[in-house]
Amino acid sequence: MRLSWSVRPRPQLADDELAGMLRVHRSLYAGVDPQRFQADLDDKDEVVLLSDEQGTIRGYTTLSVYRDETGWVLFSGDTGVERCAWGSSALAVGWLSAAMRWYDQVGPLSWLLLAGGARTYRYLPLFFREHWPRHDEPTPPAVRDRLEALAQARYGARYQDGIVHLDQPPLRAEHDAPRPTNPHDVFFRSANPGWTQGCELVCLTTVDPGNLTAAGARILQRAGRG
Repeated sequence: MRLSWSVRPRPQLADDELAGMLRVHRSLYAGVDPQRFQADLDDKDEVVLLSDEQGTIRGYTTLSVYRDETGWVLFSGDTGVERCAWGSSALAVGWLSAAMRWYDQVGPLSWLLLAGGARTYRYLPLFFREHWPRHDEPTPPAVRDRLEALAQARYGARYQDGIVHLDQPPLRAEHDAPRPTNPHDVFFRSANPGWTQGCELVCLTTVDPGNLTAAGARILQRAGRG
């Protein structure tokens, strides 16, 4: 399947694109509430869309960018990719292109990511050299303070001990089969044992070209920036 990506301002999404995003989301999560899905989307600035050659939406991710008293923050909201498109890197290319365009405008950003499954968490070690929390190093106190401040500001009492407890459907377990020998999977399931009930692990890294792994740098090249 040949896939392409595009970055769209959220207000410019067409009705068929919104319907496609919701269809993808329902294929991945149990008991999806369309109103909650729309509310999450309304809070975002941009959407990265993944489409096939017929224009069918196969994946998406949403993001918002804001500044607090410490610096700039990029926050990722709902994300979904149909299983038939899991082998494609198109969404990662599109997301990194969008993130680096914001970097060009404002400089380094803290990327606040909620990982509801190991597949999402694995993006951090794959593309970023420094990311937290992680299996091989304790989170530095300054990073932990920043992570907790961001999570508490956004989620209040729903954030506790590195986990956000959201009133939303969990990822369908069949879409996130464990890799028992992968240390990142083992760590994720240890750090977020409630992932099958919709609990999300709060993660933090820095959007900066100097923080990219070799794989991240290759993705940046594919985005036309390397």
